[in-house]
Amino acid sequence: METAVNGPVFRQAVDVEGLVTADSSPGLRVVRITSSSEHAHSHIYMEAPVFTPDGGRFIFQRVDPVPPDTNMQNRWREYWLCDLEDNFALRQLTDEPGAIAPCVTPDGRFMYYFITELDPRKRCGIRLKRVCLTSFTRETVMVLDRALSGLDAPPSRVYSLSTVRSDSAAVSTGVFIGDGERNGTWGVLVCDVERGSADVVLAGPNYFNPHPQYSRSSDPKHCHDLLVQHNTGADTDPLGGLTNRRSGCTVEVIRDDGSDFREIPCGSATETCHGHQEWRGTSATTLIGVNHTFPDGTVTRPVIEAAPVPAVQADDTPPALLPKAETSRNDITRELDGPAFGHTAIDSTGTRFVGDWRAVGEGAEATRLFVGTLPAVPDAALSVRYVLHPRSSYTGDQVVHPHPFLSPDGTKAFFNSDFGGLPQIWMVDGVGDLF
Repeated sequence: METAVNGPVFRQAVDVEGLVTADSSPGLRVVRITSSSEHAHSHIYMEAPVFTPDGGRFIFQRVDPVPPDTNMQNRWREYWLCDLEDNFALRQLTDEPGAIAPCVTPDGRFMYYFITELDPRKRCGIRLKRVCLTSFTRETVMVLDRALSGLDAPPSRVYSLSTVRSDSAAVSTGVFIGDGERNGTWGVLVCDVERGSADVVLAGPNYFNPHPQYSRSSDPKHCHDLLVQHNTGADTDPLGGLTNRRSGCTVEVIRDDGSDFREIPCGSATETCHGHQEWRGTSATTLIGVNHTFPDGTVTRPVIEAAPVPAVQADDTPPALLPKAETSRNDITRELDGPAFGHTAIDSTGTRFVGDWRAVGEGAEATRLFVGTLPAVPDAALSVRYVLHPRSSYTGDQVVHPHPFLSPDGTKAFFNSDFGGLPQIWMVDGVGDLF
């Protein structure tokens, strides 16, 4: 057992004006939770499991103010805990080099995270660790320093996001599999923390940005399902570096034992998945952000609710044209004029929605934050309310993308912004009255 990080508890939260506009609803409170002039901070990601179940605490990251490159895996980071009920108290959870891919267990007891090695030539593998969110002590749960079954090199270069099963018994993330001398591949890793075993359940050259997400359901029929992003393509060098990265992806579902492969029926000649998707609450359907291109070249960004359909790996059939595709999808934004959602999230009930809105070709100054209600009925249509302008520079650096998400009770929305200085984490309270 390792000791807790020995550091003080900080409080930096300040109320800020300037993001709420004349079109915002009255009664909103905007708080910049971190206010350091020396460190950049950001939320983990929209779909990342960051909250304790009571909604009182969540994890976030402190990162390099200026990233070494566009690869988030190369970025120095620490993970911190924010206690909303203790006047936004901030406590450091990790200080180890290579810490990455955190997730909070559904029972709120632990934060799991990995220690990664960026150079596969060292062949030293990776470690899965956890920190207790009561005592803040840390322990190593699993060491993966050898090649896993069917593979020729130990995992390295852990992906920046992870996910945890609803029973807290398994954690999944993405990894690079290579020896640093020959071209390697990418895989979706599943660590069974109860059995002490690990396997790569999907592997291929285009799983470098997998966004793995366990179903939020506790039903045994669904809780083993993993939602996985399969990118269109890139060139990978022997060290795991990416070049010539192409836009677009397909979205897949697989059981965490590697069985029952399916695809989400989104993607065709006129429809491109842009890489922002999540399970709709605890249901067996998903919400998929797409770019839809019309014959005149106009592009909208609707959100499609879709259920997984049977598919064959490596089949080139566009997912939207698979058998059963047409009856397995619903455009929840069909009643909105020119939908333009980028990053989206939905709560565990599957009815409270948040997203940032910016049309293709517009600048950062056009970005707006909306919340919405999605009724729990078949063929539901989303209704939305404007919240505020996040006023972030929204460059290529991920930490200045808004990446909005909701508190478990839906009363608060969280987002990133570098308004007024370095990237920081923000909260807007009072959005519960807008649903």
